[in-house]
Amino acid sequence: MLNRLIKLAATVLLVVASLAAQAQLADTQAPTLVYRAATTGGPAGELQTFVARASDESGLRSVALFYRQDPAAAYQRIEMRRLFDSIDEYMIAIETSRTASARIDYYLVATDKAGNVQGRGSLAEPLALELLPPAAPVAQSSPVASAPVAEPTTRPVGWIIGAVALLAVVALAGGGSDSGSNSGDTVPLTIFSPTPNQ
Repeated sequence: MLNRLIKLAATVLLVVASLAAQAQLADTQAPTLVYRAATTGGPAGELQTFVARASDESGLRSVALFYRQDPAAAYQRIEMRRLFDSIDEYMIAIETSRTASARIDYYLVATDKAGNVQGRGSLAEPLALELLPPAAPVAQSSPVASAPVAEPTTRPVGWIIGAVALLAVVALAGGGSDSGSNSGDTVPLTIFSPTPNQ
C-alpha cells in the first residue's frame, strides 16, 4: 500500500513538472509585422490599397486594418487577406469618400494563435495617409449629330450652251435673210443640248 502511494505521488509530481515546463515553453513571442507606411495615397473617392508582411512560428490568427476617414468616427476593422502567390504578404483595398476628410487615420494589428499581438500605429497614435484631390468626373459623351452634307451645286452648263447655240442660230438665220428671200427655202434645224448635271 505504501509503495502504491509513493508511485502515485511520483506520478503527480512528474505531471506537475511537465505542465510547468510546458508553461515555460509557451509561445510568448509576438508576430513579425512589416509595413512600409506611405504618406500619400491615391485620389479621394478611389480604392486605397494596404499591403503588409506578417508571420509567426505558431501561426497567425489574423492580420487586421483599423481605419477611419472621418476624424469624428470610430475606427472600422477589416481583415486583411493573404496573397495567393505569397507566404506571408497580406493585402486589403478600402473604399474612400470624395466628400469626407482628405486623410485616412489607420493602424495594423497582427495576432498569432497564442494571442500575442504586434502592431504598426495604434489607436492613440495612428498612421496617416493623405489623399490626393478627387479625380474630375468623366463627362458623358453625347452622340454628335452629323451636319448634313451639302451636295455640290452645279450650274446647268448644258442648258446654257444649248440656249446660246439656239440664239446664235436664230440670229444668223434672221440676220442673213433679205427682204426678197422666199420663206419656202428654210431648212429645219434640230439642236441637241446636253442633259443638265443632276
